[in-house]
Amino acid sequence: MGVEQGRGEGFVDVDLTTHACGGSPPVVESQPGAGVDPVPWVSQSGVVTGSQPIVAADRLEGSLGNLRSATVDAERACLAGRAVAYRRTTDGPVEQLLSDGRVLSLPGPVIHEGTVAAPGPGSSRPEVLGQSRSAGGGV
Repeated sequence: MGVEQGRGEGFVDVDLTTHACGGSPPVVESQPGAGVDPVPWVSQSGVVTGSQPIVAADRLEGSLGNLRSATVDAERACLAGRAVAYRRTTDGPVEQLLSDGRVLSLPGPVIHEGTVAAPGPGSSRPEVLGQSRSAGGGV
């Protein structure tokens, strides 16, 4: 994914997962540590304890923070040419682009859910079906 522009100062936070490719990402367990030799120290490490299978589905979900616009590589995310269900939590308005020409404009800060239609021949702005609701649950 290419981050194109943040909305303000500070870090841009992008946490998106495509389900379209399937797969089995690792499950990591945190392991704290501490000691006194040769000097007092603390540590935080992680160990892979297994994997969590992702059932293949044409879906992209996650959260976007301090982000104005970004492009997702539709081929690498296994979403090119397919209708895509989405669920995004945003802290402000975001324009989400797919590299196959589709654009999803998300007002914020709310939870957005819906489907972006597969691109038609010569279509760069397909029909978007969905809704946005506040993080508190109202529509």
